[in-house]
Amino acid sequence: MPENPQRRDGAGNEVEPVPPLEGNVETSAPDAAEECQTSSTPTEAVIMLDEPCRNLPKLHWQDFKLIGRCISFLGESVVNDETLFLHYEGYVSMVNKNTITLLNVNRFTSDDFLKRRERLEQEKTKRNARREVKAQEGSSKEDEKDIVTRENIWGENNGSTEEVDESGVASGAPADENNRRSMFLSLFYVNSRRGKGDAETQSERQKLICGAGSIGPIPYVTFARSAIHDVVVGNDQRSSFMSIFRHSSKKFFDMQCLRMYVRRFLVSASRENKEQSLTLRSFVESKCNYKGIDDNVLVSVAKEELAALANIDKNIAKCSSRPTDARVGIQLQLFRAPPGLFSGTGILFLTRLPMQTFWLAVVQSLMTLMLLTVAANTFIGGRNGIVNGYMFRYISPILIGCFHCLFASAVTAFHAIRMRMPVRFSPHAMLRAAAVGIAIGFCSLALLAVAEAISFPRIQSYIRERAEDPIALCAYYKSNECRGYNENCDVDRDSPTCLWGVCKGEWKGAPCTRKLNRTIVMGFVPFGVLSILLFGMFVIDGFLHYRLFRVSRLIAAITSR
Repeated sequence: MPENPQRRDGAGNEVEPVPPLEGNVETSAPDAAEECQTSSTPTEAVIMLDEPCRNLPKLHWQDFKLIGRCISFLGESVVNDETLFLHYEGYVSMVNKNTITLLNVNRFTSDDFLKRRERLEQEKTKRNARREVKAQEGSSKEDEKDIVTRENIWGENNGSTEEVDESGVASGAPADENNRRSMFLSLFYVNSRRGKGDAETQSERQKLICGAGSIGPIPYVTFARSAIHDVVVGNDQRSSFMSIFRHSSKKFFDMQCLRMYVRRFLVSASRENKEQSLTLRSFVESKCNYKGIDDNVLVSVAKEELAALANIDKNIAKCSSRPTDARVGIQLQLFRAPPGLFSGTGILFLTRLPMQTFWLAVVQSLMTLMLLTVAANTFIGGRNGIVNGYMFRYISPILIGCFHCLFASAVTAFHAIRMRMPVRFSPHAMLRAAAVGIAIGFCSLALLAVAEAISFPRIQSYIRERAEDPIALCAYYKSNECRGYNENCDVDRDSPTCLWGVCKGEWKGAPCTRKLNRTIVMGFVPFGVLSILLFGMFVIDGFLHYRLFRVSRLIAAITSR
């Protein structure tokens, strides 16, 4: 990522841009402020140089703790279309959810890495032995304990192999490694003339970077997090390890070191796990071994890095709070429904549509059976012939609808246990849609029939019709001690429905209107209520069928990503 050309170093001088290397290794320096294009410093944060910073946003992501630390890991490298695993070691400059950027990176083959570890152990043993001898002699030279020369970072140790920094970064090396490392020193010293003049060195350096051998140190390398394994965090480096702003030709790299430790301070200060007694200036000057860093530069860098870190932490929190579409798609493809009645539904089991549809079909069947039971009770329950005859006229089409509703509910139940992805408009789905549609029509006709049956004109017309065959009507008059319908037979004795000449008796001519209406209405109420419920059930059935197609399209879109 290119550096801002107007950026200045800790001394206030303008920093020149570094010419990037070409190849399959990212060696340009990252600019954390550009990590998010919309980053801005939190308005409540107060950056203080000589006092603890206040109102810093809390950074929750644990991986931020790696910033400024020396780590080693096994990284995947592609060389000539072949994936190799090489050891890398360097200082974490920046980390986000996808990549990690290191400073001062060394790459080792497996053999070189093992040899280097053995050499470090030997040097550590020798160093401890010398310290014990000095302690016995009473000679304590505290200044020598923390001295690591500038040449040790760059590999220019004049053949010395005795100084090794505590973080584990190679400081001493055999002569062949020193010759190889000297080729990369121009990367640290940002001098455009040298970079353009030595084409042969650049070419050879490029071959080494793209190869599979041990190289380094490289100033900046960015790795994909998915390509690193077995990360080991080393000890903190000595205060003299990074001595920045000592050479003007190395300003660009020094500025990245400054940013790295500013990030590390902000991460530590924002966690509030303990009272922060260390200030930004003292921390950075201690880690970078440089006094007198420009105040404006330090505050500006701190604001930029705080905004970048806060934005990365916010994005990480969003990503971790919900799975990605790709992860959801893979999980859906691998899902298998539990064994049982709905084991064949697959992914659709998660939507609960199979269970909802099945139980809806069960309720439909129960409602239909209740309607048939009421109809049977109407005819078997012993009502008189006049009422039974009238109700049979309207119940007959309702009974036909009941048998179709049973068939439609069976089709729905079978479809519920057989539905699976991909959902298509198959013959079974077409049969269900047609059966449900016809059932809705039958329920509508049943409601219309009930409404017509309890109307006054229909009942009056029926009584006049039955008066032509007066035997059943006369029996009804005698059993209920009434006569006529919606008329006073004591006054209108010539009315054909009064049947004075046929039905002779001692009871008065009170009309049968109220009794007959009550009997007929009470007989049709269960049919009306159950028809309304069945109508609603089959409408819901159609909605669930429509929803099945909508959900299947959504699942197909997710799993195809």
